[in-house]
Amino acid sequence: MKEIIYQHMAVAVCCLSLTTSVLAADKVEPLVTDENKTCVQCHRTQSAALVMEWERSRHGAAGIGCVDCHRSKPDAI
Repeated sequence: MKEIIYQHMAVAVCCLSLTTSVLAADKVEPLVTDENKTCVQCHRTQSAALVMEWERSRHGAAGIGCVDCHRSKPDAI
């Protein structure tokens, strides 16, 4: 009986450690360049969901921000 309990505990520990490592691997901090800081600050107040989506994207992880694709007019900021 103890052997079965130990086997179940071992499986539970393995599953927990796998889940924890996968969740930790998903968290990537976005790289915000100086050029994009103004965009992020403004968009965070105007549309926080948009910034959250960008932060979790490949673009955010690679440091590709708003102005890299969506150049604004010089007087827009």
